Amino acid sequence: MKKLILSVVAIVGLSLSASSQIEIYVDGDATSTDYAGGGTYTYYANAAADNEKKIRIYNQSGTTEMWLISRRRIAQPANWQDYLCWGHESDQFGGICIGAQGMDMELYQMNSNAVTVADGEHGVLAAHCETSSDAGTATYRYYVGTDQDPFQDSIDVVAIITPASVIEQQPELTVGVQPNPATDNITITAGGVNSASVQIVDVLGNIILNTTVSGTKSINVAEYRNGIYFVNVSAQGTRVSRKVIVRH
Repeated sequence: MKKLILSVVAIVGLSLSASSQIEIYVDGDATSTDYAGGGTYTYYANAAADNEKKIRIYNQSGTTEMWLISRRRIAQPANWQDYLCWGHESDQFGGICIGAQGMDMELYQMNSNAVTVADGEHGVLAAHCETSSDAGTATYRYYVGTDQDPFQDSIDVVAIITPASVIEQQPELTVGVQPNPATDNITITAGGVNSASVQIVDVLGNIILNTTVSGTKSINVAEYRNGIYFVNVSAQGTRVSRKVIVRH
């Protein structure tokens, strides 16, 4: 039993360390969410030749890192293609690019194409999906890591594409979680929708709480263990994730 407890503590420690060393943001995301720890970013667009999302990955590890990117194609319509570029802001924006023809496998790793990212700096991942005129939904998971540990952190990107002639109004869900760090209570605010579902999970993916919020809601976290939690708020197909630290 002691060995099992020590193993669980070690896993939690590693997960907390990985989550705190990497921050992931998406250009154009009005919620300014940090998607590190496996968060999901969803966007809606009309069908076009190419849809691009720029993802900024920040190094908060305290040391310079040599990072590479891997992509797992979780779901994609048959006629779609995807490709990515990975580099620095100054590349404007080429970086290291892999074309669609080189990414036909479910999991693609940019082996030996690592980019040097200094502490406090960031690399830019330009994630593309080519939809032509076909509507549909695709989900891609982008990992960041090193040659020795390529799956240190990740972000899921969900692309929901409508026909070019359709302009679909989507809810403008805004989410706030205060205070952060938290000791006794957190207040969750969901704006732009009448109500939203709320799920709180720990760094191991365990569901701590399922509830709903209409406007604002206070959650007692006094009994939660110290550590990082993710508050996932969903409404009408839109999902926003917030990272919160509980510290007693």
